[in-house]
Amino acid sequence: HRTGTGDALAATARNHTAEVSSSQTDHGKVNVFSGNSTGIHPMRNMTQTKGGDLFGRSLEACDVNNDGHDELIVGNTGSYEDSLSFSSVEYFYGSETGYDGTPDHTLTSLVQGRLFGLSIACVGDLNGDGFDEHIITEPLNATGGFGTGTLWLFEGTDQSLPGEPDWQHSPTTPNTRIGEAVSSAGDVNEDGYDDVYISSRMGSSSGRLELHLGSASGLTSDGQLIAEGNAGERLGFRVAADGDVDGDGLSDLVYSLRSTDQGEAYGLSYVMLSERDWEYISFPFPGEVSDVQLGTAGRGETSLVFTHNDGASTHVTKLEHMNDGTPGGQWVDQTLTAHA
Repeated sequence: HRTGTGDALAATARNHTAEVSSSQTDHGKVNVFSGNSTGIHPMRNMTQTKGGDLFGRSLEACDVNNDGHDELIVGNTGSYEDSLSFSSVEYFYGSETGYDGTPDHTLTSLVQGRLFGLSIACVGDLNGDGFDEHIITEPLNATGGFGTGTLWLFEGTDQSLPGEPDWQHSPTTPNTRIGEAVSSAGDVNEDGYDDVYISSRMGSSSGRLELHLGSASGLTSDGQLIAEGNAGERLGFRVAADGDVDGDGLSDLVYSLRSTDQGEAYGLSYVMLSERDWEYISFPFPGEVSDVQLGTAGRGETSLVFTHNDGASTHVTKLEHMNDGTPGGQWVDQTLTAHA
């Protein structure tokens, strides 16, 4: 990530402990290293100022105030195996001289066991205002029901960061545990707003991965299903996106799942999808569809012909894909109408 002194790297020392008092022992430390032409050099160590089971459980960096320097965002919480602690998230503002060891902004969870800050992700400009947003997950929050989880979205701003989210979302299905992983998707549907991949652990640890679209009003709550795992596969534990792996001009998506056919050790597999594999587009037309024919035009492009009746008239519509040089091309439609 970027600081005034050049690129920087932050890493968590998970085994670090410090006895603050007879009743308090801090766990975890974040080491920040600066990079320049001569290599990587230690810059600063950071330790927690708020409650939590592991300072540095999650790390993220992005320019939330659009000043040209990345802020370092540090999550301090427990794990699924040990989730009873309080949680907090601490922000360290970037500057020309790097990071101060004192947090500039903090968020705390006043309820134990919710895993606030288990994942933190900078997700791009979702609403087109020129500032990058970030999402903090709380997978054991029970606002929507037992174990549903909650997503907290904070919009970028050149003002002081807020103490409350600009948007939040809790599913209604028990044990969804939304927010296993969050990853920026870039602008998948090319509407000018960045989009987000969000995975959920689910009750049987099957895993579920969805795409949530950005818009002028922010992130949409309804996700588009990308993949769903079987019991124990934990699909989407790790997700990476917004890159063109195969150079075809379309963004690619990589997600992990546990391969249950490799015995009790659950070998790890990764699945890569191109945007071609899962992208869909909807075409609204009036009336009820009565017949659909799928074909290929003479130049090799896909065409679709269907009949639909809106009660007053019968229509025959032809949709044909046109390669116009853009990654997704465009669809052109022609409609013949027979009036009743």
